Amino acid sequence: MEKPADQSRNLKQKLIEICCQMIDENKGLNNISLRSIARKAGCAHTNIYNFFGDFNSFLYAAMIHTMENIILFTQKQVGTRARNFEHFPAFIDAQIDFAHQHEGLFRFIWLEKIEEPIPLRVTQFSEELKKRFAELVYNSMQEKVPRNAAYEISYILHSYLHGELCKFITRRTIGMTFDKFKVELNGNIQKMMFLLMESYEKFIG
Repeated sequence: MEKPADQSRNLKQKLIEICCQMIDENKGLNNISLRSIARKAGCAHTNIYNFFGDFNSFLYAAMIHTMENIILFTQKQVGTRARNFEHFPAFIDAQIDFAHQHEGLFRFIWLEKIEEPIPLRVTQFSEELKKRFAELVYNSMQEKVPRNAAYEISYILHSYLHGELCKFITRRTIGMTFDKFKVELNGNIQKMMFLLMESYEKFIG
């Protein structure tokens, strides 16, 4: 028989997963409420307050869950790459594919407004993901530039990647098929990385 503590923990996780599922299906936060989530979970909406102080706290928990799923999605798609120059393009492809396959969750992370303050755990998790991306860029450059320079370059690449994804998701790339968009975006990021690396080497040279 399941213990009360386990039942509570399982219900909390179930509520978060249902929230993310509904956000993805609805392509954003439209029509998402505590009542609609609780209805789908088969419990009273007041049960959610046993785990979260308010709706925003609940959404931030769902955001962390979504970021964890992005990591799992990426790991599964990239697999084991022996060389960094193979790993980086595969990583970028995974980010593009996730945004395309889970438009609602991408909008949730990058386009939807959630009231502040942002919980410390969300900020820390987000910063950790940025650091991982920066390390990937640094390793892809085969350590030809200092780590601090690679981190600055990674910020530019990260901003460009998600800026272009936001344009595509919001239908601002008129006449562009997904396959063409994916190839061009990934190719542009590779070019930008090497151009920025060359610019840095010339600057310090």
